[in-house]
Amino acid sequence: MIKLIILTIVIFFVQINTTLSQEVRCDREMNITYYKNPKILLNEFSSFPERKSQVAINASNKAEKIVDEYWNHIGPEKHLHELNTVLTKYSIITENFEKNGEFEFLFNNNGKLQATNFANCKTEILYWEYQSQPYNGTFSIYIGSKDTNEYLIRFGIQGSHSQNHYRLNYYKRGSQNCYNSMNPICHKHLTELRILGYADLESNLKFDELKNIVKTELETAKKITEEAYAKQLAQEKADRDRAQNAKEARVKAERERIEAEKAKRLRLIKEKEEFDGSPYGQLYNSYSSYLMISDLYDARKEFATPYITQTKMSEVKKKMREIENKMISEKKLDTDMIWANAEKSYQTEFSTSMGLIKSSGIYSNEANSMAKIQLITFDAIHKDVVGYKSIEKDF
Repeated sequence: MIKLIILTIVIFFVQINTTLSQEVRCDREMNITYYKNPKILLNEFSSFPERKSQVAINASNKAEKIVDEYWNHIGPEKHLHELNTVLTKYSIITENFEKNGEFEFLFNNNGKLQATNFANCKTEILYWEYQSQPYNGTFSIYIGSKDTNEYLIRFGIQGSHSQNHYRLNYYKRGSQNCYNSMNPICHKHLTELRILGYADLESNLKFDELKNIVKTELETAKKITEEAYAKQLAQEKADRDRAQNAKEARVKAERERIEAEKAKRLRLIKEKEEFDGSPYGQLYNSYSSYLMISDLYDARKEFATPYITQTKMSEVKKKMREIENKMISEKKLDTDMIWANAEKSYQTEFSTSMGLIKSSGIYSNEANSMAKIQLITFDAIHKDVVGYKSIEKDF
């Protein structure tokens, strides 16, 4: 019985470079994965500080670096974060109580524990239940031949205390949850077994077969990840290119707009220069200037401070007749048509503002400045059309 209980093998399975065995055990064809050196496993994978020095020693000894890179993806090790599933997926192979053979332990979901001695193929059925749920890599289980009140077994997986790390500790169950062999009410330590290996109950495949499946899954997942990453990079590049192209298009459009406006301004300037320099344009502009000068004269002619004096207005009229006569005699222009066009354009643009200036009677610096500008403009046109009069000697 004690032998059987010992069975609760410490499950600190770590997938190390393993020995694979396919053989018939007690009329069953089994694929068993054996750990080569559980002692090195203990040192290699213990997470406790007291083990670190030994880990460093083993790490420096390449001859002892026998850990398979897929160990945590195959066997009990891949379930380290779901410990409740471990005992239903795998049977545990341990040394037997006499240390001269092997046991297989199957923890069935119905609360029965099947222990088989491969040395003589004898099987005993025990009962089991968790003392507490697996926690921090440690399993604590009550077992017995008639009920679960006879023994306590404790074993650990990665992260468990070194006392249970890769080993099964077997106790006579006490009435209190303490561990003191001298105290009759505490659990009494009986023996310790080491785990030799495991068998996969679901697939019954060899370690290398499981490894090939895992490799394929990992490679497929890696390929999917790489393809997704490449797709993401391509999308990000496409987005950047699209944003850059849109930016360049906006810059180009803005540059073209500025150039178009510049060309338009230059064209308008050129057209105005050509218009202003033409006989038609000179007469048209002189009429437009005359109309504004006349309105500004009328706005303040009855006030002490006019915008344009009567003398200046008379001079403007005289010069207007000179321009008109010159254009009629030399250019044969239709003065009535040009006057009508100039007057219409002037009324459209200035009738409102000039109406306000004339009706208010208030002196305005802006209107006065306008009058001066128009007088200068009119005189310039007169000089271009009629020319400069020679100055006679008066001395």
